[in-house]
Amino acid sequence: MTDITIVKVNEAYAKLICEKYIAKELSEYFTFFVPGYKFTPEFKNKIWDGKIRLYDLRSNQIYIGLITYIAPSEWLNQRARKSKLLSKSKVITIGNVLDLPNNEISTRHFNKNFIKLGLASMDPYSIIKGGSFVRKLEKYIINSKLFSLSIMKNYEDKEHFWNSIDLLLVPSLVDNSPNVIHEAHARGIPFVGSDVGGIPEMKIEP
Repeated sequence: MTDITIVKVNEAYAKLICEKYIAKELSEYFTFFVPGYKFTPEFKNKIWDGKIRLYDLRSNQIYIGLITYIAPSEWLNQRARKSKLLSKSKVITIGNVLDLPNNEISTRHFNKNFIKLGLASMDPYSIIKGGSFVRKLEKYIINSKLFSLSIMKNYEDKEHFWNSIDLLLVPSLVDNSPNVIHEAHARGIPFVGSDVGGIPEMKIEP
């Protein structure tokens, strides 16, 4: 019979005292692939293998979770509740908020006869960010007299980007609570986004 001693470290971690071969088995058992990991820049650039490891062999500590988990969208909340890892945990939704003076969102008027579209993505052509749609849109806009398209590919250009667009596009195939939508709200810029993940929860009624 193998003995494993569990020592509480804090509200988030516990330390497991056991033989090395048992620790290795535990590490493998508590290792999971993150959904959509193959589409992340970190995986593509071989910086990350796409796995979350709840048990750390170096410290012999395992993540046991906080009393309450917080999700920034109801969509992510529901996914968490259905997962084997958090199915018995308490999960609440607290959406991201905008820190604006007097909690007011600015308004912006634009020329309806020529609309300047914008995409705020470091990797706009990736599959998960709606790359197929972006490529088709670029081909359409080349000869268009109604639309133009700007793409913010780095944060250094963000002020110029936000000042030069009328409508933000968020064509992601999977997304939770994109910060770019909050930034658009703060600048009075409307957005059109995919009906996926937590994006529909971020609309603001006029």
